[in-house]
Amino acid sequence: MSLFSIRTRSPYPSPTGSVPGHTDVTPSKSFKIALAVLAVICGFIFIVGRVTAAADQVLLDQSLTLSASGYASNLYIPQQATVFFDYTIQPGKNVLLVVITEEQWQAVSAGEKASGMPLLRTTVSGSGTESVSLPKGTYTVALIPQDGAAQATIKARCRY
Repeated sequence: MSLFSIRTRSPYPSPTGSVPGHTDVTPSKSFKIALAVLAVICGFIFIVGRVTAAADQVLLDQSLTLSASGYASNLYIPQQATVFFDYTIQPGKNVLLVVITEEQWQAVSAGEKASGMPLLRTTVSGSGTESVSLPKGTYTVALIPQDGAAQATIKARCRY
């Protein structure tokens, strides 16, 4: 037998010993890092999905010539929502923008005084946006010109 022995490295790591440059913690740290990256990616996808889901839904889009008696349209809101009314009114003209409940519209249509206040009642001119929070239900949107006939566009969009 020789006094000198040459050690050769085994290509198979020993389950009980440690190989130089190798620690038992590395796979655990790698797993934790991969898990954290996965969580960040899933969170990002969730947020993007929520933002996309929160996109506005257009409920009404009209380009009109308003006569002196004005214009009215029904608007159905399927669930609680904030409704945005984007408008453009002919320059130099003022228009009354009104949102009322179905019950108020029935009373007004029958020539009676509507009970309660309109949900939205404002005079608009130029271009802009008005908003109101509405529960599920059917509503009437009315545009009534204050200065005679007028050109107008209105878009109702909601965000659930």
